[in-house]
Amino acid sequence: MNARELALSALIEAQRSSAYVQDRLHALMAAHHLPAADRALATQIAQGTTRHRRTLDHLLQTRLKHPIENMPLAARLILESAVYQIVFLDRVPDYAVVDESVSLMRRQGLERLAGLANAVLRKSPKLLDRETPPEQVRNPRRRIPSPHAEQGRPIVLREPLLPADSVQRLGVAMSFPDALVRRWVARWGMQPTERVLQILNRPPRTFARINSLRCTPQEVLESLPEALRSSSRTRRSNVLDLTGLPHARLVQLLERGMITVEDPTAVLPVEAMQLEPGQNVMDLCAAPGGKTSYIAELLAGQGTVTAVDRGRERLDLLRQTVERLGLSNVRVVDNDAWAATAAEPQAFGRVLVDVPCSNTGVLNRRTDARWRFGDLSLRSLARVQGALLEQAARATRVGGLCVYSTCSLEPEENGRRVRQFLAAAPWMVLQAERETLPSAEGDGGYYALMVRLDEV
Repeated sequence: MNARELALSALIEAQRSSAYVQDRLHALMAAHHLPAADRALATQIAQGTTRHRRTLDHLLQTRLKHPIENMPLAARLILESAVYQIVFLDRVPDYAVVDESVSLMRRQGLERLAGLANAVLRKSPKLLDRETPPEQVRNPRRRIPSPHAEQGRPIVLREPLLPADSVQRLGVAMSFPDALVRRWVARWGMQPTERVLQILNRPPRTFARINSLRCTPQEVLESLPEALRSSSRTRRSNVLDLTGLPHARLVQLLERGMITVEDPTAVLPVEAMQLEPGQNVMDLCAAPGGKTSYIAELLAGQGTVTAVDRGRERLDLLRQTVERLGLSNVRVVDNDAWAATAAEPQAFGRVLVDVPCSNTGVLNRRTDARWRFGDLSLRSLARVQGALLEQAARATRVGGLCVYSTCSLEPEENGRRVRQFLAAAPWMVLQAERETLPSAEGDGGYYALMVRLDEV
């Protein structure tokens, strides 16, 4: 496979299986060894096409006679990925995108649509005004923000093709569902919402937490290319920004157990637990093990960590992390077996429950999640979150601390979820909570710190 074929395969598999495109990319790249530049291009196309789907469909629909959703899945994805490259990627010549896309149509057995693809895609560059400076364009219906730089120049359309309604225009231009844009505008206002959307459309940065049980920050810095040693530093001494590090070098650091890929926001719930060596700690919903490993690190090899999850794949990921980092004080437990035996109630002085959620604080990483957002999914997640929080609270001993965390920005999953639980559980009391909005320095997320007062 070349880069575009691999990207298309990842997009098709993700759509057909409801898997995340990122996971399908990783699986395909493991099976097809591409050069680093092709890996980067495939990732950029697959993630970018998923992220900007609504914008791409809106632009394509101006050139199509029939609804794009009626097209065969592979044909639609070929057109979307081609327009993504034409609109958002400067380094790919338009003619090369068109030729390769028509060829992909034929290789997918869509010969009858190859001519349509050729006609539509050759006209697509004419949607753009590449001559007029963006600052001279006042009509917001002609401007699409660029996701590729801190102060990226907006993409300018020749005509005012975006919707007149402000929420719909923002949703189409930034490629988010109206339901999500509308609720954020109601909570924060138009300009703050636009800033959050811009952050969530940028390619995610690669942050890594240093494993202090294996090495020092200085040792990791000295192993980096000289050009990255200063730029990789963050406000946190134990977290580095390794965005520019070659993939092979990143893998080497991971295999040596020197680092764990983890966003700065993700370490906050662990630090809220007030960990000390010798404590007995439970990490519920622990896979893939980033927070588990940080808990073990802060215990300095003393005490125990019971890392709990369910499902063979998640448990395997957890065991791999424990083995890679040599965490001798961590035991991995299947939650199904654990719940069936009601094992060790009130056994833990510290409990962390990082629940499944809508991922709205990390939509730059989970690009597909924006298209799965809705009231129905929130209600379904709320039931799971409530059950897990109940389990975590009951596993906490009297006087112990329980931390509930998400990578969501939604009150139904965060503060409102916690208060609903506390109203029915007077034996738990909220001590502190924190919401972090997405920024250039880290993901969005939330945690609540609770203490258990007495017996149920």
